Amino acid sequence: MSTLSLFAAATAISLLAVIYLLYTDTKRIRVFRLNRAHALPRYRRAGWALAFAPGAALLALSELSAFLAWCGAITVLAWLVVARTPADDR
Repeated sequence: MSTLSLFAAATAISLLAVIYLLYTDTKRIRVFRLNRAHALPRYRRAGWALAFAPGAALLALSELSAFLAWCGAITVLAWLVVARTPADDR
């Protein structure tokens, strides 16, 4: 696989894991007074493992440029996703 496709796949997997962690965060649910019925089941360690596993895989494949791009991209994308205020769906 090319470096670009490895980077894109790793970023997508990590971003999905960050979104999962966002929707299962109990403090965020409490602070924004969200409906707990919409919350997903919480498997925190699995979510964190899935978020960081693509980076470890890129390093194991000796794709340093894809790893560095993944580090920057997932940092910015996760910040953008988490900074958004949830919709009022009470």
